[in-house]
Amino acid sequence: MDIVGVLDQSNTPDDDAVLVDIKTTWIIMGLGHGHQDLAKVYDPTLVLERSDSSVTAGAKLFMYNNIRGDNLESFNSVFVIVGLAVILIFGLVMALSLRLRKDELYTMFTIG
Repeated sequence: MDIVGVLDQSNTPDDDAVLVDIKTTWIIMGLGHGHQDLAKVYDPTLVLERSDSSVTAGAKLFMYNNIRGDNLESFNSVFVIVGLAVILIFGLVMALSLRLRKDELYTMFTIG
């Protein structure tokens, strides 16, 4: 993880905080991860089972924890799914908020 800046000390609990982007949070939580391409790995200590449709690896499998252009395709599709869920939840919150404040909005537009 690259450190891009350090904030000045403010003598608050924020001084002990580590601020990261959402992708890093997902990786830390284990929701998103990348790994070696198992179709190209022939290490017998790494691959536990290989069949025509799947490859099962052991704990020795190297997992990427840094998302870069050269390893982006190895990350699971959880980023797309979680991103879509966030957009849907945001849309639902906005729709419900507008519905709840319908009378207030009408009054604001009437007053001008």
